[in-house]
Amino acid sequence: MIARRRSLGALIGAILLDVSATLPIGLLGVLAVSFVAKLGISEGQMATIVATFFLAGAVVALASARFLDALGWRRSLWIATAMSVSSPLVVAADSGSRAIVTAAMLVGGAGLAIMIPATNLALTRTTPVESLAVMVTLKQASIPIALLASGALAPSLALAASVEWPFLLAALVGPVGLLLLQIARCGCGDQPAVVDVGDDVRGRRRDLQGLATLGVATGIASLLPGALTGMLALSLAASGTSATQAGVIYGVANAAGIAVRLLSGLYAHRTGTDGFLPVITLMAVGGIGAMLLGLDSVLLLLVGAVIAFGLGWGWPGLLFFAAMRAVPTSPAAASAVVQSGGMMGAALGPVMLGAIVTQSGWVIGWLSVGAMSVLAAVGVGVARTFLVADAAG
Repeated sequence: MIARRRSLGALIGAILLDVSATLPIGLLGVLAVSFVAKLGISEGQMATIVATFFLAGAVVALASARFLDALGWRRSLWIATAMSVSSPLVVAADSGSRAIVTAAMLVGGAGLAIMIPATNLALTRTTPVESLAVMVTLKQASIPIALLASGALAPSLALAASVEWPFLLAALVGPVGLLLLQIARCGCGDQPAVVDVGDDVRGRRRDLQGLATLGVATGIASLLPGALTGMLALSLAASGTSATQAGVIYGVANAAGIAVRLLSGLYAHRTGTDGFLPVITLMAVGGIGAMLLGLDSVLLLLVGAVIAFGLGWGWPGLLFFAAMRAVPTSPAAASAVVQSGGMMGAALGPVMLGAIVTQSGWVIGWLSVGAMSVLAAVGVGVARTFLVADAAG
């Protein structure tokens, strides 16, 4: 009973930490119209600020893969929490400066890049192996839920007070999560399974090849989620969809994405899968769904959005589990590589789709993004041949 309570406390703490690291960019997106007016910038310049968050995170995640396992989950979480708290506080302190807001997003992106691998590492060190898939996918499913909630509450708070208040409150989430995780795991050690991470990740050729391929495939697959979050509203408007219909499509599609994230963990738990094959299926079918988004039929748009959101964006938690299971001696390094690819794809997805749409229209744009998701599924299959073969050996 005590062990279960501690596991639950650790999971809640990890969820709050991940949410805290996501809130800076989530709040900036929700309040984008207010910030465009406050900073006196164009929508394109706002997009550049948003891209800074993801690009900084992609670079930091890849760089941190070399030392997070050796650093340990406690120290890694302290570093990530400091960044995730600093980011919204800086915005709250001077939300009228474009340079300050950009710098805050840069720090916030770095914080998220370290936070997710660190919370994954904490769970692997403190959670039974048979429960890891459920714990990781549940943690990842909590992020879109929290973003939906903040999206509903933040505009009202900003209107009633100011745009700074949501960021001030966001700064409180991380310390609470860190405290809960520290209390829940106070009796657990923080020793890495392998002291010399270089010998484990960089020195083993097949692991290195597998993780590199997986990182690239994740980046390609994440073009779709990035395009969905950044461009779907414009696509729906261009197709003649009414505001009410767009709201229904968004709501149903987001619910599908959350449900798939949760169900994928239960599936992995019950079947004992290595996680890779379900991820390949989700990416491939999700890409096919994205190809429907350029059509004019409201019904097909709904079907495409549900498939693209639900399946094409339902794989992150399961992919983290698969990577950590394949490289159990360096779970933080494996998570960081996946995180790096994901953040890079999220940054480039809207840019890629926007460029194609400008030249060739929405139909070709969504066909291209969907095809990239299918290609990513092939890449994950190639990565699996390296990682699973190495684990078996």
